[in-house]
Amino acid sequence: MLKKHSRLTKETIEKHLLRGRRIKTSRFLVLYSVIPGNKLPQVSVTVSKKTAKLAVTRNKLRRRGYAAAAPLLSGLSPASIILLSYLSPDIKTPLGELREELKQAFIQAKIYK
Repeated sequence: MLKKHSRLTKETIEKHLLRGRRIKTSRFLVLYSVIPGNKLPQVSVTVSKKTAKLAVTRNKLRRRGYAAAAPLLSGLSPASIILLSYLSPDIKTPLGELREELKQAFIQAKIYK
């Protein structure tokens, strides 16, 4: 899990990301925006009930999403805010593969150095 200052708040999501840009990968929908004046990048991970019915599975996916995104924070633009939403409930995918998929999405969004 990321530290609280590295995660998004509900207000930030509603204010900036609902009309933000989107990139769809095979496992994630990446919503992102750039807020000038932000000092640190912020990332949150969501898993809907439509994707995974059981809360145990949703929580496991969220933790894996945070674990995959955490090492990439240092390379992200400080002004970026990102919401990762899982599209498939695949919990057997290796963490390195998830991390590489996120990195490619961030590079495509031009928010990764």
